[in-house]
Amino acid sequence: MCQVVQSAAKDDRIQTLLHRLLHLNVAVKSDEFLAALDQTFPDGPKPRTSTSILSELARRRALDMSLLTLAWHQMNKYQLSHYHYNAVIHACARTAAWTQALQLFAVMAWSKVETDAFTFNSAMGACEKAGQWESTLKLFSVMAREARCLDTEVFTAAISACKGGEWEIALQLFHMMAHDAMELDAITFNAIMTACEKGGEWEIALQLFGAMATTMVESNIISFS
Repeated sequence: MCQVVQSAAKDDRIQTLLHRLLHLNVAVKSDEFLAALDQTFPDGPKPRTSTSILSELARRRALDMSLLTLAWHQMNKYQLSHYHYNAVIHACARTAAWTQALQLFAVMAWSKVETDAFTFNSAMGACEKAGQWESTLKLFSVMAREARCLDTEVFTAAISACKGGEWEIALQLFHMMAHDAMELDAITFNAIMTACEKGGEWEIALQLFGAMATTMVESNIISFS
């Protein structure tokens, strides 16, 4: 019972802190922001608490606050793991902040912090949403070179990055998926068809649309647009 009460108290403290932080204008009141963290955690937060805070900030797309919270950990030399970096890179993905995502990715490598599939997916997502197809494919290449797990989500992110019209690259990635008998979902088909359509390859796009029925993938509104 005591542990339950303590856990609830900790959650309340985190929620109170988040409520306070989210009502600050970081660009104007960064000092107040850092002071709020210092006051709440005079001896530093536990790693799991840091993960909860950074994950919630990412969920709310509060990128500036996520970056400042991470910097606060670094300045005070508090423990940081890939969970914390991943949460901030995820915030970058949700806001298409591709430069910050790549910078954090580089910091992890320099600091010898482990990267995982979530790290790559989030960084690729940030680049893809910002239309940075070359950066997205570079990350994809790193994953392939390091023998990382290349699943449907990773391939789809890479294909989606080519939606500006880089249809040949997108098609090559699509064929790689088919060759390896990977799952092809509606998101994958929509991404490859968009790349072909933007590249002026209407016939290929129509062939892919027909292939959706062959593979029993349910089309959606985007597929018909």
